Amino acid sequence: MSKRKQKLTKEDDHQMSLFDLLIKDQEENGSPGAGGLSIDTEFRELISSCLKRCPYSRYHVAARMSELAGK
Repeated sequence: MSKRKQKLTKEDDHQMSLFDLLIKDQEENGSPGAGGLSIDTEFRELISSCLKRCPYSRYHVAARMSELAGK
């Protein structure tokens, strides 16, 4: 007998989608201006912060990411 993954229904899914998050932000803050959805700087700062707190070296993290990505 094979084991199948159960598909989550919308009621079971408690994680917001990217679109739900954008809609919520638009409702709270209004429509974003030009470049308002650019997350490049924030993303880079978050990655840098996480790497500083990580017990592994950047090289170890990069090697692991390459292994998991298959590239």
